[in-house]
Formats: sequence, C-alpha cells, structure tokens
Amino acid sequence: MTTDAGGNINRSLAVAGLAAGDKVSATATDGSNNTSEFGGNRIVESLALVKRAFDLNGTPIASGDSLPKGAVIAWLLYVSNPCPAVTDVSLRDMLDPAFAFVPGTLRSDNSLAACPIGGCTNLHDAAIFAAASAGTAASDAVDADALSRSAAKIYAVVLTVRLR
Repeated sequence: MTTDAGGNINRSLAVAGLAAGDKVSATATDGSNNTSEFGGNRIVESLALVKRAFDLNGTPIASGDSLPKGAVIAWLLYVSNPCPAVTDVSLRDMLDPAFAFVPGTLRSDNSLAACPIGGCTNLHDAAIFAAASAGTAASDAVDADALSRSAAKIYAVVLTVRLR
C-alpha cells in the first residue's frame, strides 16, 4: 500500500483474531526498510444491531415497563456501522406473536452518522427514531413490498405495532 503525500493511508484490512474493542496500531516502512513511529491506537469496531421501543410521541419505553393490551407503540431497529459501507448486511426481525404489525407504518432512514464507540446514548436513539419516523415510507411482506437501502452508515427502521 502507498501513503498519500502526508504519509497517511486510509484502508480497510481483514485480519483474523481481532475482536470488537481490541486496539491496533501500525508502522510504515519505506523502500530502504526504515520504519516510522507507531501510529495512534485504533479501536476495532463492528456492526451493532439496536432495538428500542418508543411511545408514538417519541418517548422511550424502558425495558420491563408494563403496557396495557391494545397499546400502540413504535419499534426502532437499526444497524450502527462505524466502518466503511458494506453491501452484504440483511436486517430481519420476527415480530413477537404478542404484537400485530400496523400496516402502512414502516419507515426508514440512513442519514445519521454512526453512534460513538461503546454504543448509542438515549439522545442518539431519540435522534435516530425521529429521523426514521420522518424517513422514507416503505413496506414489508405484510404489504407485499420490500424495504431495501444501500451504502448506509446507519440503517434505521421504525414500525408501529399493537399489543394483542
């Protein structure tokens, strides 16, 4: 690999044996086998799938909260990708039988940046929920259409469900 005029390189490299959270560094070697100083540590990151429940007004529903039968809520599903865009990711989630999909409510968005290392905060989740809720209308197998997006850093989907 060749660096730019400033000695920098921006490349992906497949390496076995690393896990998310590991730190890596690198050196450069010129044609005379002289090496540079070590570069800064870089934390290995991976795709993260996040699922959150919200009231229809955008208020998060905490894990363990009780909801009455017939309650209508929104599910947010998203993939946070801090790495270069990938084209071979498929997001599929089976709806629990306790919920019924509300047709015509599926929306998606991929306009936001990836969450910081360590995961999204409640503020990030709220921003992603708002963007996806206002995003492109779509459908799923219930309505006989497919939802497909590509080259996304974040791929977020919101759908509305009713508790049976």
